[in-house]
Amino acid sequence: MPMSDFTVLIKTKLGRSAIAERDPALPQRLRPLLIMVDGKRTVRELTKVAANVGGLEALETLEHLGMVATLGDAGHLPDLKGMDFDATMRFDRASMAAYQPPTPNLGDIRAEIIWEIESLLGPQAKELIEGVNTATTLEGLCAASDLCAQRLREVKGDAVADAYIRAFDELLRP
Repeated sequence: MPMSDFTVLIKTKLGRSAIAERDPALPQRLRPLLIMVDGKRTVRELTKVAANVGGLEALETLEHLGMVATLGDAGHLPDLKGMDFDATMRFDRASMAAYQPPTPNLGDIRAEIIWEIESLLGPQAKELIEGVNTATTLEGLCAASDLCAQRLREVKGDAVADAYIRAFDELLRP
């Protein structure tokens, strides 16, 4: 389906599963982009962030793989903040009003941070990973992630640190 700059994308059930299970069908270079698809960002916003992995073509690849779906155009959307989307879901007012967002899964967040830091820093990530593994609360994981971002800024530069922060901000912040 053609995407306008104002189209908003959501992860499908397949997309959420691909992230959670590290599905090999999801190319590693597209994983951070899929993580950032949140039902709020427009194609224009995602394309800017995804410039280094193919921009619009990368988003179209995720759509072709069935990992994202079109929600609609920004400005014409109901406020669905915190909703856990599935491309086949139907909503009515009662179910939307009763919806409670899921509690963040600390194990999944921990695994995402460790995977990203190991891939970016290699052996230099050992001390940071120990800090991530000892965090027992969401706040602790946020603090450990902030240290990871600080180290990335020192070792890899601002662009890499900023990309890390953007990619994981939705996962880490309640």
